[in-house]
Amino acid sequence: MVIMHVRKRHNVYYYQRRVPKAIQHLFETRAYLRTLKTSDLNTALVRAATIDDEWDRLVDANRPSSLYKKVADETTSFPQHIEDLFAYGTEEEHKELFANLEPVDQIRWRAAQEVLTGRPREVEYTFSLLDGLEALKKVKVLPSKTWSKYAKAIERFGDQPLESIKKPTVAAWLDSMASSLSQSSRKTDLSCLGLIHDHALTRGLISSGDNPFRKHLMGPDDTQSYELMDDDLLYKIMEELTPDDRLLALVGRYTGMRLAEMFTSQIVEVEGVTSFNVGVSKTKAGQRIVPIRDCIRDAVLANKDNWGNPEAFSKRFGRAKKRVLGADNRRSMSFHSLRVSFITYVGRADWTEQQCAWLVGHEEGKGSTMSGQLYFKGYSVAKLKEIVESVPLAKNPQTIAVRG
Repeated sequence: MVIMHVRKRHNVYYYQRRVPKAIQHLFETRAYLRTLKTSDLNTALVRAATIDDEWDRLVDANRPSSLYKKVADETTSFPQHIEDLFAYGTEEEHKELFANLEPVDQIRWRAAQEVLTGRPREVEYTFSLLDGLEALKKVKVLPSKTWSKYAKAIERFGDQPLESIKKPTVAAWLDSMASSLSQSSRKTDLSCLGLIHDHALTRGLISSGDNPFRKHLMGPDDTQSYELMDDDLLYKIMEELTPDDRLLALVGRYTGMRLAEMFTSQIVEVEGVTSFNVGVSKTKAGQRIVPIRDCIRDAVLANKDNWGNPEAFSKRFGRAKKRVLGADNRRSMSFHSLRVSFITYVGRADWTEQQCAWLVGHEEGKGSTMSGQLYFKGYSVAKLKEIVESVPLAKNPQTIAVRG
């Protein structure tokens, strides 16, 4: 016997129907499926009749409401393209459809089914942190150095099924890492792991709604600010580097660009000015045009294609710095210190914080008023070029003796 909108699966009754045409514009899916949480037919019919009344009232209202929100939340329990497949047909047809789904869609289906039936899914249909990282890489473009931070965070925490991770477990892990990892690094790990969880949830890859990596209290910030690197120290480090690596150090000194930005940027001509086009950055504000200083322009044009990768250079620069500083080697003095130097020199040349923020890609500092934050779209390349050229040349002329 087939009863309107009531179907039985695995000894449990479900309410299923297509969203009425009159209100399809309110929803992201055309099919609605909801467990009636009973194996008794009479109970199922009573509960189905209540849902029918809800739908009738929703059709009459034809607009969003508290009832609409309730139905919409339930409607989106399944990703649309999977839900439509399984809304109708026999159980054998469903098995055949399921076998033909992509593995990631099988995970989505099992995750949603777990919510509806309360039955744990099979182990092979769980979705882990590493699975989440691979899914995130397909939709987000980031420098390889940033992706390595995601991988390192997973390595430290351990690859686990996302839905099995609970907030107390994360808190205990944070406490255990406090003696060996700075607060800044732990916050970075949390941010990476939290973003993986958010992405998996929004794509229907997991069904849990609470992100266990969010809102952890970690005490006072122990972040150490980077120091300014003066030219005397820079010159000593550059003596330990090859000509090509000296050029990279000078790019940092004369542009204030982040290391990953230097390697991923493209050289372009904008308004007649040879510049770096930073299309990939850690923030949206970091996507910008950075004019190239005249004294290194020819060397950059000749060597940009041979720079290799930022991770390898970072290690070479770090080893050179360690040889120079010896026992005084410290994390607060690194390649990133050249960015501190550049920003400091810009400020000392009497340029405003807003002008500097647009040049180095900072979101903060672009203004506290509506005009600065929302309406102002940046300075001309000619103005940015003027700022770059105003920064004092390095003290030692040998620092520009790079291979042309």
